[in-house]
Amino acid sequence: RTDNPNLFYLCRRKESLSNMARRIIHLVRHGQYSSLPDDGELGGSLTDLGKQQAAMIGALLAGMDISEIHCSSMLRAEETAQIIAHSIPDVEPNSTKLLWGLVPTIPPHLEEYFESLALQNPHFSMEQVEQKRGVADEAFQKFFQPKAGESDSIVIVCHGNLIRYLVCQALGINPDKWSNMYIHHCSLTTIVVESDGNRILMSYNETGHLPKHMKTEN
Repeated sequence: RTDNPNLFYLCRRKESLSNMARRIIHLVRHGQYSSLPDDGELGGSLTDLGKQQAAMIGALLAGMDISEIHCSSMLRAEETAQIIAHSIPDVEPNSTKLLWGLVPTIPPHLEEYFESLALQNPHFSMEQVEQKRGVADEAFQKFFQPKAGESDSIVIVCHGNLIRYLVCQALGINPDKWSNMYIHHCSLTTIVVESDGNRILMSYNETGHLPKHMKTEN
């Protein structure tokens, strides 16, 4: 027994949830990729370094009893997911447009930057931000809900901005804070969804599986 009421609560909570189903979500940013003006909507392919990064995160995930792999259907994410799947027998990636890259919100201090980007990038406009955020919210509702039945561990391979936004949603914090988070290619972010709907951020932008010279962010 402890006289610390907070610690006592946490211990009781752990006991009450230990035998209940929970979902462990491993969020992986795609590997480094090449980007050219004529790549089109699906974007560019992984570089050689990006493929090596994907193989390394795959080796890390191989021992985590993964039951599902979901990925963005943009090319760099699909390629990353396929490489990861080589390390996880009998689990094929499911690709979806729900996990595409996006700008989820326009934080006030970045408004001028994004207005300038909209003039230069044919694939981005200020008007699409709210619509794409709605798609990201659909992804959150689909994947970040309490698990019925047995516990499971899933992998979601997607994009840096989306991962940062999903972390904000999971923690219930101001969604503009996505822009205050740094994230590497093929880093690992893990969130646990407990049976009562509580969400716990276990790790963010974990890169211990990557040698220093292989850590990239753009």
